[in-house]
Amino acid sequence: MITGKDFFHTFVNKDFSIKIKIMLNIILIILSGVVAGYFVRKIPQVKYTGTIISLIIMLLLFFLGVSVGTNEQLVKNFSAIGLDALIITFGATLGSVLCAWLIYSTFFKKP
Repeated sequence: MITGKDFFHTFVNKDFSIKIKIMLNIILIILSGVVAGYFVRKIPQVKYTGTIISLIIMLLLFFLGVSVGTNEQLVKNFSAIGLDALIITFGATLGSVLCAWLIYSTFFKKP
């Protein structure tokens, strides 16, 4: 019979407090960015933030691709996981587009 203590140690990671601390740090970093953005919003150069973020995201995606390409095990099994990944990607994209269309047509489209 599983007791409450056994259940906790079996199904809850022992490093739970570390994960909470990391998540709180991430939330604090995001909130500090929001506060900083509030105070610098009238500076004209801030309008380039979106472009800079897009470029950084493209760079991160490039390095993600490099990381995938250098992983020999992943490249060897690419044909096996390729179709599954394609189906999941297509489904996620289709779901996102349908959800965005539903939200737009419900809340933002002028009657």
